[in-house]
Amino acid sequence: EAGHEVWIATGRGLYSALNMGRYAGIPQVIADGGRTVYADGRLLKDEPLDEGDVASIDEWAATNGIEIGYSNAFAIHTSSAYFVQAYDLDETILVSWKRKLDFRQLGPLYKIYLRLPKDSPIRFPNADRLSHHWTRPDLCIIEATYKERGIDYLVSSRQLSREQLICFGDGDNDVSMFDYCQTSICMGYGTERAKAHASFITLPIEQEGIAYALDQLHYFEGGK
Repeated sequence: EAGHEVWIATGRGLYSALNMGRYAGIPQVIADGGRTVYADGRLLKDEPLDEGDVASIDEWAATNGIEIGYSNAFAIHTSSAYFVQAYDLDETILVSWKRKLDFRQLGPLYKIYLRLPKDSPIRFPNADRLSHHWTRPDLCIIEATYKERGIDYLVSSRQLSREQLICFGDGDNDVSMFDYCQTSICMGYGTERAKAHASFITLPIEQEGIAYALDQLHYFEGGK
């Protein structure tokens, strides 16, 4: 009502992020860790994984017997029951299972999922170059972690400045976004690394942490 614009910046896939946006009434979405930007009713930025990298990892997984999944703009695609079970309770993520799967038929890809123990001695091709992290002890996700690139795209297209931005986050994948934005706010349950890069640490979301931070920073008119 005051003329401010709200964006969602998330590591989730575009399909999941758009569902979140529709539910929250927020049409501007930066998804896939900064690889995709959807605003003004259309896809403005699209930066999929390099097909050569995907092919190398696909061949490596087949050779080593590693279960694998791929995320395009619509769903996670896999021939492994493990990934179906891993995301069974998340209604915002669609998992498509096929007995035989060829990633080349899926179109542009943005994430790769590997059933790979964190302490495994084997490493996937180009692991030093491709950003990745473990969400479970045996679930590795190869995905972008530069939400600020998507944010910068919207900032430039709307002729804004970084000084006009306030961002909220809670995880290590928010650190580069925190460093980019003029004001960065970490939720109370955030990781220690995220807190170290934030300009303000607020209450947990269950205690209205976003509203609390905006109030403390006098963002609301009259400090209310």
